[in-house]
Amino acid sequence: MGPHPQLTPRPPGDPAAATTARTGPRPTAVKGYPADKQHPRPTTPAGTPNKPITQQAPSPLTAKGLAPQTVAKAAQTVGRILDRAVEDGRLPRSPMRGVPLPRVRPEERRFLSAAEVAGLAGAIEPRFRALVLFMAYTGARIGEAARVKVADLNLLRRTVALPGTKSRAARRTVSLPPFLCDGLAAHLTAFPADEGGLVFTGSEGRPLHLTNFRRRQWKRAVAASVGEPMRPHDLRHSHVALLIAQGEHPKVIQQRLGHTSIKTTLDTYGHLFSGLDEAAADRLEEAGRAALAASRVDTLWTPAARNVVPLPPR
Repeated sequence: MGPHPQLTPRPPGDPAAATTARTGPRPTAVKGYPADKQHPRPTTPAGTPNKPITQQAPSPLTAKGLAPQTVAKAAQTVGRILDRAVEDGRLPRSPMRGVPLPRVRPEERRFLSAAEVAGLAGAIEPRFRALVLFMAYTGARIGEAARVKVADLNLLRRTVALPGTKSRAARRTVSLPPFLCDGLAAHLTAFPADEGGLVFTGSEGRPLHLTNFRRRQWKRAVAASVGEPMRPHDLRHSHVALLIAQGEHPKVIQQRLGHTSIKTTLDTYGHLFSGLDEAAADRLEEAGRAALAASRVDTLWTPAARNVVPLPPR
C-alpha cells in the first residue's frame, strides 16, 4: 500500500518526533521506531484517520507473517503518536483506542541452575565468559552489561553501578559475590577495557555488537552446553531463580533487578516462590519446638495430646 496522493508533508513539530522526545524511551527502543513506522503505511489524508481504518490496520501486518509481538509494538507506536495528536488538538480522539490486536503469547522463560550457568560460561569464548557470569549473578540485562565501564566497578567494595535502560529505578548499584569480582579482575587483565572504558567488548576489542554476539558466540555456546531455547535475557531470569532458591526477600530481588515496583517482581516471578512455603514451615517447626521445650510451655499440652507422636519434618 502506497501513500495517499492527498497526504501532506509532516509539519514542524511532528507528533511522532514530539512523542519520542517527550517520553524519553531508552535508545534501543527509539532505534526501533523507524522500523515500526514502516508497517502502518498511510492510506488516507493527514488528519483524517478514522476508526474503521485503524480497526483493519493490524490485519495486513499479520498477513505479512509478522509476529504478534511485532504487530502489537507497531500499533503501540502509532497509538502513542495519535494520543499526542489528540493532546495537541489535531484529532478529537484517538482512533486506535479499542483496536483489536493479535494475541501475544507470554514469553517462555528459561531458568538455569548454578551448574548450568557454569557450563554455559565454559562453553563460550573466553572473552565472553565473564559476561555470562556477570549477567547470571547480577541480573543485568545484556544492554546494561554492554554499557558497564571500569569506572562503574568497585571491586574492593564488591559493587557495580548499572546504567539502567528503562527507568530511574533501573539505574542501580548491585553487590557482587567475591568469586565474580575475582573473575572480573582476571577478565580485565586478559581483555583490557577499550578506550571508552567498556568492561565487555567484542572480539576485536570494540563495543559489543549485540546482534553479532547472539549469532556468533551465544548460539554456539548454548548449543554446546544447555541447549536451545535460551536467550541472553534468560540469564536475568536465572538470577532471580537462584536468589529465590536461597530464600532471598522479594524486596532484595526487586532492587537487584531495578524494577520500579515490587508488584512487577511478584507478577513476573511469583510462581517461583511457591515451593518456599513448605521450607518456611519447616524452619518455623525447628525454631518453635526448640523455644517451647526451653521455656517448658509444652507442659501445657493435655496428657492425651502428649501421647501423640510428633510428625517428622518434611
